[in-house]
Amino acid sequence: MTTSSPAGGCVRALLVACLAATAGCVDDKPFANDLFAFEVRLAAGTEEQPLGSAEAPLAFANGGACTTDADCPEALTCVPGAAGASFCALSMRFDIQAIGRDGLPFPYRGPLHVRSTPGELTGTDQVLLMEDGRLEGAAVQLIRAIGPTHVWFEADGFLPRPPGADYGQCSDGIDNDRNGFVDLADPGCAGADDDLEAPVNLATGVSPTLWFDNPRIRDIQQTESLRTSPLVGQQVQVTAGNLVVTNVIANGFYVVDLDDNVPERLFNAIFVFTFSKPQGLFFGDKLCGLSGAVEEHVGQTQLVFPSFQAYYPGNPACADFPGLDPKAKVPGPWDVTPLLTAEVAQASNLDEVVYQNSRLLERFESNLVTFSDVAVSTRFIACDRNDNGRIDLGAERDCRDACQDEELCSDLEGYFEFTQYAGVTAGKKKIYGSLGLADEFKPLDIRSVGGPDESGRCVYAPTDDGFAQYLCPPTTLTSITGSLRHIYLCGEDSDEARCNLQFWVIDPRFDGDVVVAPTP
Repeated sequence: MTTSSPAGGCVRALLVACLAATAGCVDDKPFANDLFAFEVRLAAGTEEQPLGSAEAPLAFANGGACTTDADCPEALTCVPGAAGASFCALSMRFDIQAIGRDGLPFPYRGPLHVRSTPGELTGTDQVLLMEDGRLEGAAVQLIRAIGPTHVWFEADGFLPRPPGADYGQCSDGIDNDRNGFVDLADPGCAGADDDLEAPVNLATGVSPTLWFDNPRIRDIQQTESLRTSPLVGQQVQVTAGNLVVTNVIANGFYVVDLDDNVPERLFNAIFVFTFSKPQGLFFGDKLCGLSGAVEEHVGQTQLVFPSFQAYYPGNPACADFPGLDPKAKVPGPWDVTPLLTAEVAQASNLDEVVYQNSRLLERFESNLVTFSDVAVSTRFIACDRNDNGRIDLGAERDCRDACQDEELCSDLEGYFEFTQYAGVTAGKKKIYGSLGLADEFKPLDIRSVGGPDESGRCVYAPTDDGFAQYLCPPTTLTSITGSLRHIYLCGEDSDEARCNLQFWVIDPRFDGDVVVAPTP
């Protein structure tokens, strides 16, 4: 005989009542389908499009300037980009299918934003327009992609305003999607240049993995800009090249890839910033690995937070390193003096000549160069008259500007802080030499401003308006050799062709790099 307690009967009765109540509250609504994702494949009939692999990567596409496909390396094409320029890029084609929440094709109609991670896109297909949920053969041009790369397609609701249009849907003062919000107050507007005021879905699709090779030093350096590497802000690895250390200084070292050390290539040297003098690395060492973050420091392209491997017999990291030559020697310097055009202060086209010379020298940045027949400063002046550690507006700023414009003038602030003195090479261009490792020649040897020149060459002769100044006899360097450093102090919005705050500095390697002409 089975019995149950009154409490158990109450529980069962309550459970039955709850289930009945729950069943009665169910609201049977139809499934709400919507855009969920995009399926991305290589375009049909283009199976020959290479994806690359970790073992056999695609060639690095640095986005070099071009006019026709013949200007580009094999497998790259010349495609139009921003501001009328064209670039060498890898062209890929994809078939893209919109997918709904039900897992079936979805008839999406609208813009599709295209991005690459890592890398960049060029050309005119960065925003695609999809009809009926499908795009076939969508063209994408890739540059500056490194290692495993994916092309992303996203319905982020952004549609660029047509060129020449004064207003778009996100700047016309109209509630285009009738949701009670106008223009930038509408969450569907990414900015005033967005021409689609509509709800944003953010459905995404990703391409198959593309594998790209790592850049060479030349890929990091080569640029149409005087101050920005095409890979600035990226973490890079240099995994091939005949890499030789050409100079070791107090906070880093210079390295050249001998494979590209020919006139028609260049852009093949870089400065590696190590904060302090690198231990165990010497002039003439070979490298079999180099990595770091690409940074622009006042105009000089650098690798920062670096890692590197120096060659020595038996180093396993150097086994099969492409391009390594254990017998490689430091190359001779490039004599750039004959390549320069005279910068005559009275010339009507001075800005143009300065720009042309800077463009020419940019390809030699961080490489070994020689400047010949250099007239050294005959005047050194301290423009910080009140000694407050800065150049104030007014007389002090005028003092510094006048010194910079004068061919044979060096400011003492720069001389003390950076050990740099000015000179003019062959009467063509003002350059700056660094004492650095070549301090046997000192154009001015003082311990403090106002003190005597211990070399006995220069005399202290303050100006009438109270600026400390030294006057020195004419001195000529037969040559000065070293690593070329670019200093660019103009703002991002400045016209490069008219920037008058850029300097070219030589970091000599040793005393023999500075050759003083005999006194007549």
